[in-house]
Amino acid sequence: MAVFIKKIAFHDEKLIEAHWNDGFKSIIKLEVLRNNCPCADCQENNAKNQSGFISLNQFKPGKFSIKKINVVGNYAINLIWEDGHDTGIYPFDFLRVLFEKYKLQDEEIEKMININNQSQNN
Repeated sequence: MAVFIKKIAFHDEKLIEAHWNDGFKSIIKLEVLRNNCPCADCQENNAKNQSGFISLNQFKPGKFSIKKINVVGNYAINLIWEDGHDTGIYPFDFLRVLFEKYKLQDEEIEKMININNQSQNN
């Protein structure tokens, strides 16, 4: 059976939640999606970063904030990031691996939300 996302929502400004057609659901950091962007530019930058090269794009405002999500056919989504990056197409099977591998536990989610709330109140 092919897996696909039935529902996707922002759980917090730094977290994204996905519900899958087989009942699996999880929350991961948006940072995980951006750092695993499958586009050619990001793959090239990741290879350079592994060799000790640090890109200034790592510090770009809006890098870890999603502006829009587009469905691509019946197999993927395209994420439009606040910093303008829009070339990553994330197939559902690739996303499933990320959502399984980087699934946050309830304690981690609560801690991140509390930290975010505290920083907004200051």
